[in-house]
Amino acid sequence: MAFVIEHEGKPCSKAMIAEALGRNKKTIDRLVANLKNGGLLVVEHTWSESGGQLADSYRLPRKK
Repeated sequence: MAFVIEHEGKPCSKAMIAEALGRNKKTIDRLVANLKNGGLLVVEHTWSESGGQLADSYRLPRKK
């Protein structure tokens, strides 16, 4: 969560997160899915001008 807060809204790949945290990419993939499904993480997809998908950006949900 600290990584997400520090990089909130900035596109970053799961591989970049894994490297920064010293974890396996599959572990990060599972953790991101669990946090997203639990409503604790918002995943925002980003796209290039030509329509190709870029790295996602992550943020905490906004409080109501």
